Amino acid sequence: MLHVKMVVILLLVSVVSPVLSDNQAILKQTEDAINKASNMNKDNLERQKDWLFKQIQSTPSTIPRFNSLNHLPRPEFDLNRGDLLSKIKQAQQQIKILKSRQTSVYVFISFSLPKTMLDNLVIQARLAKAPLVLRGFYQESILKTRQKLQTLVKKGKPPPVTLIDPTLFERFNVTQVPAYVVTKGEALPCRVDGCKVPEFWGAKGEVPLDYALEQISDHLPEQQKYDILKHINKIRHPAS
Repeated sequence: MLHVKMVVILLLVSVVSPVLSDNQAILKQTEDAINKASNMNKDNLERQKDWLFKQIQSTPSTIPRFNSLNHLPRPEFDLNRGDLLSKIKQAQQQIKILKSRQTSVYVFISFSLPKTMLDNLVIQARLAKAPLVLRGFYQESILKTRQKLQTLVKKGKPPPVTLIDPTLFERFNVTQVPAYVVTKGEALPCRVDGCKVPEFWGAKGEVPLDYALEQISDHLPEQQKYDILKHINKIRHPAS
């Protein structure tokens, strides 16, 4: 019985051994094929990398290199501090000259005037950008003066510039209102050394502002006359 078992085992070993050897051969071949494919992929990747690198090197770049910025023209500054201050003073002098040549209009009023007249003068002064001039505050109050002016203006419209300056009445010999004054240059505020009086022309009477300016324009030099006609046009044609 033991002898028979030994024979069976030997037969099984003789049958299985060739099968195992065949499987090992197949596994070896498969492994070799995988390694070969892997090596081929690596070679392809390396070749592709080399090709891309050569393409990048051979293609001209459109992005400027940093060292090329050194060749750009540099701005030149010829002004020193002294020159700059000198040019500022020249500009200020030019502004002063222009202001001295400009034509200004002043409308002298009082809250004692009839309301209808005040309404019309306030509207016309705003259109002509002419300041209103008062001798003093209404009931000695800044707030009440502003409120009084606001009642003379249409809703939603700002009041014109208002000057509280009794010296303007004296400088332009205004003794009754309404009065209208055209000046060559601005009537600057008084200083310690006195109040300067620019060249001026005036009219007075209970008439509209555009009519008064028209009467004054007949006595003006050409430049001031031209400026005043523009003021009159703004009053008579506010939409233009």
